[in-house]
Amino acid sequence: MTFRSAYFLLFSTLLVISLHHSAGFHVPLGGRASLALKTPSLRSQVCLNGASSLRCATSAQPLKDNLYLNRMMTSVEVMISRVFPAGAGWQLASILATNAGVASNSLLFCSLLGLGNFFGVIFGHMLWEGLKKVVKGDVDLAREFQVASLLGGAAFFSGLSWQVAMNVFKAVGVGLLQSFMSVGIVCTMAFFLGMRMMRQNLSPVMTAVDKNSFVNLRSDIGLAIAIGGATAGLVFTDAFVGTSPLLSFLEAKAAVSSLVAVACGGLASSLGFLATTAVQALNKKRCWLDSNFKP
Repeated sequence: MTFRSAYFLLFSTLLVISLHHSAGFHVPLGGRASLALKTPSLRSQVCLNGASSLRCATSAQPLKDNLYLNRMMTSVEVMISRVFPAGAGWQLASILATNAGVASNSLLFCSLLGLGNFFGVIFGHMLWEGLKKVVKGDVDLAREFQVASLLGGAAFFSGLSWQVAMNVFKAVGVGLLQSFMSVGIVCTMAFFLGMRMMRQNLSPVMTAVDKNSFVNLRSDIGLAIAIGGATAGLVFTDAFVGTSPLLSFLEAKAAVSSLVAVACGGLASSLGFLATTAVQALNKKRCWLDSNFKP
């Protein structure tokens, strides 16, 4: 079995586990926490008390009294429903733009990649929430579209910044490790600034989007770092930076078809996101993956 087949098998397994987890087969929370997750208005209030919008867009509840496990189950759900579609959309936009003859160092090319991220997040978010509505029936899709707009808007800036950063690194001739770290840092800052900008502009017209505050500042930072890890993973899709023995199959040029290349884009971002959140979840005090995150 090739690395690509093994990773896709793992991804399929995580999808089944996450869907099973989100569908309600879990040990329910008691008291206000349980009521908040079942009642949209109270759930929104919990989000106002500190959880990031992306965390509030998930329905994961504790399987066990295991903080790390609970956080990682949330991470897996976010990875499958938002991060994978964003990476796939980003790669699809890159392929379409290249085939159309758009120069990779042009602003148009960078913007198209940002739009790939934008639509990927919205599509994945709404598809996931739609599936949950079919299974559970208590999902407010209008509210979820507002959350998707916030996240997709922020993802646009990280997708655009990725190509700008890579163009610079290609010009100066940096290698794999330097590109991986530098792109991650650039895209972390871009996503964070995008979140704050989108909150500023969307909160007056979308009730599901909280306005900028110190409460959601820290959760936005944590989320931005996780997305920075996801975008750093996309570095492995670019043959320019060199070959990693373990992740060389993620290179777009190594894909047997455009469809596989798109899937590899989603997989690369998913692996980067999962690796980053695996470290973030080790924090014993607070994490943006917690529904009760507070500064």
